[in-house]
Amino acid sequence: MSRMVGGTFGVAALGALVIAVGRSDLADKLPQLPAGTRGRLAEALGQQLPAGTPRAVVEASHEAFISALGTGLRVGAAAAVVGAVLAWTLVRVRPEPRTVPVGEAPVPEAAVAAEKQAERVPA
Repeated sequence: MSRMVGGTFGVAALGALVIAVGRSDLADKLPQLPAGTRGRLAEALGQQLPAGTPRAVVEASHEAFISALGTGLRVGAAAAVVGAVLAWTLVRVRPEPRTVPVGEAPVPEAAVAAEKQAERVPA
């Protein structure tokens, strides 16, 4: 459950990051456009723009998408590295539990050691 929620949240957060970075890039590249138009372009990053869109707007949109996607991928990679390091440091290897065959009583460790010692000593 937590993996599903985390994955969904991660995709949503990275999508919001890509849109925010794209919106910022579009504001820098196309300051002459109204804010509403730039917002619609930011929401449509990565999609084909309508026919008749000026070439400068199309190129700025493509550049903003590539830049924003690159930023999102770098953030995602950094999160994956941090998660891997945390998992490596926090997950410990646990020894396998000793199993006792059905019908046999467990033998204390001291009795096993004494039996092995007795086998080594000549009679």
